[in-house]
Amino acid sequence: MILRWLALLALICSPQACRLAAGALVWDQTTVLLTPKSTDQRATAQFKFQNTGKEPVFINRVQPDCSCVTAPLAKTLYGPGEHGTVTASFAIGHQTGDHTVTIEVKGAEGDRPFSSVLILQVKIVDVVVFSPRFLYWKNDEPLSPKTVEVTLRPGEPLALKEIRAGNPAYTVKLSPTDDPRHFTLLVTPPTPRARSICPITVVTESPDHAQTHEHGMVARVL
Repeated sequence: MILRWLALLALICSPQACRLAAGALVWDQTTVLLTPKSTDQRATAQFKFQNTGKEPVFINRVQPDCSCVTAPLAKTLYGPGEHGTVTASFAIGHQTGDHTVTIEVKGAEGDRPFSSVLILQVKIVDVVVFSPRFLYWKNDEPLSPKTVEVTLRPGEPLALKEIRAGNPAYTVKLSPTDDPRHFTLLVTPPTPRARSICPITVVTESPDHAQTHEHGMVARVL
């Protein structure tokens, strides 16, 4: 609870107030916003600090609250006046949407312990946009085919290569439109009715066919 309260304070502070100190350790900023593309593998943020005190500062713990983030330190002991950086790396993988990760930094200035909370905000920009991304058939509606609009974000040098249904009981068909960046995806659920789920993957490739990326949505019979 205390950690979340500190995280909230870090999020709402002004740029001037965000030069926060934990004892002698002063941070240039405690909140970093990243906007990577969904085709990126990782997104990296740097939290810079300085030991402004008269004693060495020892950092013994840098702990993100999500396994999707790694934040190794190049060193743990920082002398008076010395600068350092906590580099936080967010693994994108198949993740989408917005993410907020808190990173707890603990250590000691001489024999005096300190704690800082860093905030990593990640807003993933979808290169392939599904509308909707989550497709449902409720238990009171017929199992008729439904349509999903699939759009390649403008300016991205990608082409659609293939589409795959993770459940063979579902049928998927991707059709082009007059707009070369816009497609219609027809999804047909299985019959007779039974609860089921189907991850659907659209594969894109670079113009030189050297690199492919997977983009996912989900269809489900409730």
